[in-house]
Amino acid sequence: MELNNITFNKTIGGLGRTLPGQDHVSGMLFWLDSKGSKTKEDTPIAIKSVEELERLGIEKQKRFEGDSGFDENVDEKDDQTIWYHVEQFFGMNPGATLWVEIKTTADSSSVESLQQSANGAIRQIGIYDEVSSNTEPFIGDLQNKATNLADKNQPVSVLYQNVNYVVPKEENTSLLREGKAKYISVLIGQDANARKIKEKIGCIGVALGALSSAAVHENIGWVQKFNLGGHISNPEILIKENADPDPDEFQAIKTMSKTDKSNLNSTGFIFPLQHIGDPGVYFNDSHTCIDSLDDYAYIENNRTIEKAIREIRSNLLPQLNSPFDIDSETGRMTQDAAKHFENLCKQPLERMVNQGELSEFGVKVDPLQVISDSHIEVVMKLVPRGTARSIKVNIGFTARV
Repeated sequence: MELNNITFNKTIGGLGRTLPGQDHVSGMLFWLDSKGSKTKEDTPIAIKSVEELERLGIEKQKRFEGDSGFDENVDEKDDQTIWYHVEQFFGMNPGATLWVEIKTTADSSSVESLQQSANGAIRQIGIYDEVSSNTEPFIGDLQNKATNLADKNQPVSVLYQNVNYVVPKEENTSLLREGKAKYISVLIGQDANARKIKEKIGCIGVALGALSSAAVHENIGWVQKFNLGGHISNPEILIKENADPDPDEFQAIKTMSKTDKSNLNSTGFIFPLQHIGDPGVYFNDSHTCIDSLDDYAYIENNRTIEKAIREIRSNLLPQLNSPFDIDSETGRMTQDAAKHFENLCKQPLERMVNQGELSEFGVKVDPLQVISDSHIEVVMKLVPRGTARSIKVNIGFTARV
């Protein structure tokens, strides 16, 4: 028995300090099959900490204390689910801004409405779906909504998880990679310990938190930076043998064969796993639902170019409908005018290079282009950062070096 004492537990996040920039601004949509939450349906809210969520009525529950898990006396399982994922999000990225909205239907249009509520500031949205039974039909719908937002200069990357989706163990379907949905990524898997809250709970909160904390060029599967071990300790996947008549069951990922995990990866799923010799938990990769050879096959490719587009547009927007000098001899744009527009485009790209988000870039405004129709054409080429998805080491013995 310990001596009587006074102890202090220092909490974090109470001040709600916000990170610089807007790459961290995120949205989380909960598509729930019931309305047991104290939060108001269809009402987006912006929070900067899990404490802010609690002040809105979703009270903090006990987090994994022995076998007790969450407070079993609380009936609002929806609230526990929301709190769990929001807590996971801020656990990965304290100080981020998170927009939260609850729906009782699977409504892909809520991606657009949530972004509009945030005045276009959201960079990534996570969707927790316990309403739908299948995943593939939503990929196209979500891509259409994300494309609409990109057309309005409000692009987002969408992480989608249908917690009811059962992975066919022996089938390597290419439906995700055939989806032509570069803005959409599909998650599977969860922490087995979190089943104390709900049997099917998913991992959307920790995934969104990792993505919001990542620089735009970074893969959320980067082992050195994105250890999920403090949030997921025993990753598992809802899986089923193709010919098995028994109910679906969860399988611990560490017990799956290398072939099965490789099939899930090549299909295009994002899921938590463990690497031999490392006690941590990590995401396998950052796939999007498009052909693996496409320029935008991974989330970081999309985030990098969309950030470049946003910031270049911000620089160029004040110049819209502005006058520029014409060379009196050629009738074309002057060299100085062309250089002015080039410099406006270069400034944000130089910042991205300095921050390590781009390797290099090239910008060219041809002063000899025809400007009679008042259109100025800028040619821009970006060299992205690479990702070490596979490291091959040739090793062997020799008599001398």
